[in-house]
Amino acid sequence: MTTLPRIAIYRDELLPLSETFILSQSGAYRRYEPWFIGSRRVPGLETPAHHTLVLGGESRRAQRSFRVAKLLGQPPLPSLNALRALQPALLHAHFGHDAVYALPYANRLNLPFMVTFHGYDLTRHRSAEWLRSPAAAYRTAYSRWVERLYPAVFRSAGLVLAVSQHLADRLVARGCPPEKVRVHYIGVDEGEFPYRPDHPRQPIVLFIGRLVPKKGVDWLIRAMSIVQAARPDVKLVIGGFGPLRPELESLAARSLHNVSFLGSLDHSQVKQWIVQAAVLCVPSVEAALGEPEGIPITVMEAQATGTPVVASNYAGLKEVIQDGVTGLAASQNDVAALAAALLRALEDQPLRATFVAAARRQVETRFSLTANTRALESLYDEVIAAHSLPR
Repeated sequence: MTTLPRIAIYRDELLPLSETFILSQSGAYRRYEPWFIGSRRVPGLETPAHHTLVLGGESRRAQRSFRVAKLLGQPPLPSLNALRALQPALLHAHFGHDAVYALPYANRLNLPFMVTFHGYDLTRHRSAEWLRSPAAAYRTAYSRWVERLYPAVFRSAGLVLAVSQHLADRLVARGCPPEKVRVHYIGVDEGEFPYRPDHPRQPIVLFIGRLVPKKGVDWLIRAMSIVQAARPDVKLVIGGFGPLRPELESLAARSLHNVSFLGSLDHSQVKQWIVQAAVLCVPSVEAALGEPEGIPITVMEAQATGTPVVASNYAGLKEVIQDGVTGLAASQNDVAALAAALLRALEDQPLRATFVAAARRQVETRFSLTANTRALESLYDEVIAAHSLPR
């Protein structure tokens, strides 16, 4: 039996519930064997136990020691030896901060190295954020401290992937050599999300995502007050977790008569809600931190199943939603425009039928997980081959 070369997939925390795309992408490998590498486990998604390496150890004492070593950029010898024994062909970090933590391993073990940036890792830090709270000041200072090492990541990485062209442009603006930057869409499994445009839909506007400022859920709640005035039967369903939940629940209680907050959802629950909903809404905005939006996987999942999508005409969303063709788009922070787009998506049946069909074709041609993972494996080939050349 032929042994496949191994890809060490580095995610510092293994593995947050919202990051199903990492499991999906690795599950679509055909020519490489995925191994999940990180410093600690967190509640959320389970990675395969026989293909997971926790570098920081399982005990609290080991984790504390490892955390200090990680911040100093000095991998402890036991973790280096454990990764060396795995003999990976390449180290692939997800998120920029994680690439900073993974870089010393790549350098010490002379491994081919690449990183995928997803959005929050390219935040523009603004001074006003320091004033919000001590916790916000700490997060901002910590991010600035980590991101000062991005130039080292850019120098060492064979390729730097961005999940949208918008993020690719941000990477170049941050100093990444343009020749190293590639746009790589992760995509969705069309078989897992079959096209079901005729499936009975409930009068539901659905949001799925983290409850953080850049997701724009407060703007959606305000827009839904207009929608419910015209269509009292339409319900807003919000799935996800995050620090803004109490604030958003308070706003919804004052503004809406039919709304549900579901909390965290697993992948199977997300699929069930997507095929029930009349519309998926993605009202992302540029938040105070300047954190850009990539392309939420839920947009592609909805398009694959035939669920209409209404989204902000912002950042990476512009690459997946062409207004009136593959969905409906509204200017960010524009309550009236978002409400109008939602009502149009709910009520204009011929338009719905036209753009859900076009959106499914787009998934098949641009956002296929299978095809895009084949392309990713070719990028692995490229980085590994280039790393073996004399320098």
